[in-house]
Amino acid sequence: MAATFTSVDCSHVMIVDALSEYATLVDAEAAPVITIRKSNDHSTTAAQTSQNGVLVAELTELNNDNEESRTLRAGIGTDGKITLKFPDGYKLENGWTYTVTVKIKPSEKAYIDYQKSGYGEAKGEANTDAPGNITSSNQPGFYSNTEATLTYTSAGEVQPEKTYPKPVIQVKNGTLQITKEVSGGLDTTFVSDETFQFTITRLNQDGSETLTNFSGNYTAKQTGQQDQSITFT
Repeated sequence: MAATFTSVDCSHVMIVDALSEYATLVDAEAAPVITIRKSNDHSTTAAQTSQNGVLVAELTELNNDNEESRTLRAGIGTDGKITLKFPDGYKLENGWTYTVTVKIKPSEKAYIDYQKSGYGEAKGEANTDAPGNITSSNQPGFYSNTEATLTYTSAGEVQPEKTYPKPVIQVKNGTLQITKEVSGGLDTTFVSDETFQFTITRLNQDGSETLTNFSGNYTAKQTGQQDQSITFT
C-alpha cells in the first residue's frame, strides 16, 4: 500500500490511511517507509528514504529552518491507521513527490470471505496500482483500506479534505494435498461402488472451525494396484 502526492504552496500536511478488515501488515513491528523523490524536467533524482518512519527533508531555500521543522514522521496506530505527518511549518516543495509505504497482505477474513462468495462487486479504483504493479486499478479484489485522506493548508486557509481512490488486494490461491490412509477390511482391488466420506474443516486463528467444501478429482492408490481417478464432491 502506498500513498503519494506532489503539490506546492501546501503546509500543515497530514495523510491518514486506514486499513480495512481485509488487509493486515506483513510485519507488525515495521515502521512505514517515507520516500522523497525530486523531479526536474521529467528526470528524477535519487530518492531520500527513511528506515524507521522518520525522514529529515533536505535543506532548501523554501524550507530553510532547523532540522526539526523538516522532520517527517510516519506511524501506524493500534486502530490500523497509517499516518504521515509533516511539521506545521514545512511547505511541500514544487515537483517533489512524497510517498509513504507499508507492506500488507490479505487478512484471515479475506480468505474466509473469498471462499464463501468471492470478491463480490468490488474493483480497484483508477490509479491505485503501486509502482510496478497492475493488480488494483479496475481489478477485482477486497478493498485494502476503508478511507485515505489528505488534509492541508494552502494560501493561509485550511482546504477541504481530499480523499484518495481506493485500492484492492487479492488473496493468494494455494495448493493443498491431503493424504488419507485406509487399512483393514479391504479387498485387494477397489470396488466400483465403494465410497469413502471425509469431513474437512478449517481451523481459524480464533480457534473456531469452518467447514471447507471441496469439489474436483483425486487419485486413489492401493498397494500393488494402478492409480484410479475418482470424482468427489
